[in-house]
Amino acid sequence: QFREAYEQRGQPYLRYIINLKDCHHMDSCGLGMLLLLKEYSELDRDDIRLINCRPQVKNVLSISKFNQLFVVE
Repeated sequence: QFREAYEQRGQPYLRYIINLKDCHHMDSCGLGMLLLLKEYSELDRDDIRLINCRPQVKNVLSISKFNQLFVVE
C-alpha cells in the first residue's frame, strides 16, 4: 500500500510529507520502504518530510542516519 501510494501517479511528486503519528516503532522493513521512496522520487532531503514522529521512532531514524536523508519532525 505504501508503494502504491507514491507510485499511483506514474511520476514522482515534487514533495512528500509522511505522517508517522500512528507509527509506534520502525524496523528494517519500514526503513527499507522509506529508502525505496527516496530512490523513486530522487528528491533532496528537504523535499521528503517525516512528521509527527514519536521519540522512539526518531531514535531509530537517528541511529540509522535517516535524519540525513529526510527531514524528521
